[in-house]
Amino acid sequence: MVQWIMTPITSFAQSGLGVVLIVLLQNVFYFFGISGWVFTPVTRTITQAAIAENAALVAAGQAPKNIYAYGFSRYHHIGGQGATLPLAFYMLKAKSKKYRILGKATLIPSLFNINEPLQYGAVVNNPFMFIPTVLIAIILPGFSYLWFTLGLGTINFVNFDMNFAPNAVSAYVMSNGDIRNVLLVCINFVIAALIWYPFFKIADKAEYKKEQERAKAAEEKAVETQAAETVNA
Repeated sequence: MVQWIMTPITSFAQSGLGVVLIVLLQNVFYFFGISGWVFTPVTRTITQAAIAENAALVAAGQAPKNIYAYGFSRYHHIGGQGATLPLAFYMLKAKSKKYRILGKATLIPSLFNINEPLQYGAVVNNPFMFIPTVLIAIILPGFSYLWFTLGLGTINFVNFDMNFAPNAVSAYVMSNGDIRNVLLVCINFVIAALIWYPFFKIADKAEYKKEQERAKAAEEKAVETQAAETVNA
């Protein structure tokens, strides 16, 4: 009954527009502080049915057909939703103390797709990060969908239910060992890195400026306090 009710949504989700719209909604909601996990009851219903059908097709000697199947997110949620893994690397060399500390704290978790600390620490409600959030939500899933439409990789048909495995590992296992799927992850990582870079540099510069201003204000206050204590003495 659930599958029957979901049929219109399921059909739309298997289109290129449907894939991009779903990811766009997830990323935009996340930007405003609402984790993409809230979409799981809908997306998981679609993707689990899709990969089950893909597995059945392969078992029958046919090719998998449902691109938006379970595990498709591994190609565009690199380092977690929003493809924030490049940000973790950039933060290691940030000018601002805040981002350097955040980078050190979130790099290892990001390698295993755990990016909530990074998202809420650097992306959520940060006006500098809205445009790259939207661009990544459109370009990465759109490019991935086109990749499979053109037959450049194997559509997922192996149900590898390990969300925290590095993306390249998932891509390899869920395609039953197609290295081209790993290549797609690498290409999307580079695309995400290029998109994030200029916006991160602007955000880091603004944060560094605020830190300098706070440090200067604290120093001036300390001087004033010391002067007052000297006068009183």
